[in-house]
Parts: sequence; structure tokens; C-alpha cells
Amino acid sequence: MRNPNEVVWRPTLDNHLESHFIKLNLADRGLALWIRFTFHVPKGAPQEARCEVWAVFFDANRPDRIVGIKNPYSASEALVDFDAPKMEVADSVFEPPHTEGRVEGNGRSISWKIDWTPRAEPLLHLPYESMYSTKLPRSKTTSPYPHALATGFFEIDSERFEFSDAPMMQGHNWGTKHLIHSVWAHSNCFEGRSDVYFEGMSARMKLDPLAPFYSLAFLYRDGVLIRFDTLQSLLSGPVELAHDMWRFTIKGRGYALDGEISAPKELFAAFRYYNPDGSFSYCLNSGLASAHLVLREIESGRVVDELFSPNACSLEVHTASEEHGVRVFA
Repeated sequence: MRNPNEVVWRPTLDNHLESHFIKLNLADRGLALWIRFTFHVPKGAPQEARCEVWAVFFDANRPDRIVGIKNPYSASEALVDFDAPKMEVADSVFEPPHTEGRVEGNGRSISWKIDWTPRAEPLLHLPYESMYSTKLPRSKTTSPYPHALATGFFEIDSERFEFSDAPMMQGHNWGTKHLIHSVWAHSNCFEGRSDVYFEGMSARMKLDPLAPFYSLAFLYRDGVLIRFDTLQSLLSGPVELAHDMWRFTIKGRGYALDGEISAPKELFAAFRYYNPDGSFSYCLNSGLASAHLVLREIESGRVVDELFSPNACSLEVHTASEEHGVRVFA
């Protein structure tokens, strides 16, 4: 790829979803922030394309203070430099490694100004770079900054939080439809480990509860990336998924990774994710999940590493169920 952050949307593009997103943690304060710049193009109606700026603030000590805001605009209002890449949408700017902006709604506001420094190379999730230029798979994912340190501030209403060297990541995904029964997680804030990140996902391709989960995972430890992206990895299992928990085992290239990631439902925020065909599902997002990972050698069974990320892992569960029990913000 020329640039994993390159904006795929074009004014003439039909049937399209795209998101550039940022998550960061102030682990010592039990706080997290999620920012999202999106494009949504309804099927058969590119003239109705819209862009949106989202922000969510999480507080582990005060779940009642969680705030989620989404501001929608016509896509024609977005100023996009496709080569930079750079997006300006109303008061918000995404120009990696920098973002600043403001969203408002229901008498609340979230504003931010953040700069970041990469600590690892960009992550391409698909095993072959050529897969990013083909029709299949329909959903593409990259993490241009899977492990970075951020400096800046954000404000919730009039309360300001300043930070330096806060662990953060920035991702980019696009396609034609949200995966309805799926999960994604990321953390680069592990106890006693400053140079580790984990990212992983599982998804069913159809709603049949007996259908298998397909999984990918990536574990970066002290400069070495272990990829779980082989055919063995995709179906290695087992996978357990609930609205507030993901438990998995994934294998590949001589290693097995066991993980359990969860958060209380009061530390989640729910949003409706609309598809180009007009259908929608729910994204249940928490920036304050806890993760426990165990890396093992497959042949010997020896535990190579054990990692803990208390209240500093992002967990995102996608579901079509209305019975998820999480507060819906938009």
C-alpha cells in the first residue's frame, strides 16, 4: 500500500464505509478516549454520502461520566487531501500524526488536540498486501500506528485533561458492510511492559450461531511481531463471545495465544452502525476493558510470556441484538 492511512472514499464512490480512529489511555487515571472520523455512502446514492466525527470519553472510576457524541455532516463538507492524507470536517482535523477537534451534542462537548510518535511499524492485517487492492475480502483493516505515544489534551465540557507519552493507537478500516457478529480488541498498555502491543479480532461471516468464528491476532513484543494470520490461525479456536467478553485461543507459526478480555457493561458505550443498504447493528465499545494474555509454544507447551492490561484495553463487540444491555449514545 502507498499509505495505510490513505483515504479510500471518493465523491463518486458508491456503497462504502470507512473509518479512521484513535484510542488512547491514561491508565494511571482510569481514563480513555476514542475518536473516529468516518465516511458512509448509501448503496446507489453517492450524492447522499456523509462524514461523521465521533468521540467517546470513558472513566473507570465514574461510569456515569461516560460521554459519547457523534456529529454528522454531508461528505461535501469534508476537505480531503488524498495524498497527505488529511481531513478537515467542521472544527475537526485528522492529519496523522496529529488531530484536533471538537464535537457537541445534548448539552455536552468533547474537544482535543493530540500529537503522537510511533513506537512500531504500521500493521497490515491481511497476510498479503495484494489483498488490499482486490474485491475480496470486502472489509479491509490496517493499523497505521499500532503502538504510539501521545502528547496533548482533551476536554470534557470545561474539564481539561493534559497528558504526555500516553499509550495510543490509530487504525483505519473500510469496506461495504460492518461485520455483524464480530469483536476487535487492542492494548498497548500492559503492566511492566512499555514495548508491547496486542491487536486481534474474531468474526462470523453469517448470523448462524453454529457458524465458525474466523480469527486474526498480532502480538508485538520488544521489537518482534508475532503474526497469527495463517489458515491454521483463522479457524484454530475456540472462541467465546458475549456482549461484554471475548475469550479465545489462536495458533500459528509455532505459538498459541490464549486470551480473555472483558469489562463491566457500565464501562461500555453503544452506537448504531449503519450499513450502505440501510440495515444497522450495534457497536458496543469500551476503552477500559481488562486483558489477560498467555503466549505458549505449541510443541513444548512452555509459557513464553504472560501479559496483563487492567482497565486499559479497547474492546469492541458488534451485534445485531437489541438485548445487549449497554447505553446507546447515537
